[in-house]
Amino acid sequence: MAQQNMQRWISWIRELEAQGHLKGGGQPLEPSGKTMHGRSKVIADRPFAESKNLIGGVSIIVAADAAQAA
Repeated sequence: MAQQNMQRWISWIRELEAQGHLKGGGQPLEPSGKTMHGRSKVIADRPFAESKNLIGGVSIIVAADAAQAA
């Protein structure tokens, strides 16, 4: 099942690229940076500290509007 899902994702990414909608696909998150939150001003080790184990990177999609992007 995981292999099938990965193949579907790869096909989708290739289709976006062929149509000129993909700009910088699969870019990793920046490894540095800090965020500060709360009244006690807690500092996290990077911008995506809570999700760094879930999100491997980002893809930038070029679209005319939100409907096309969706």
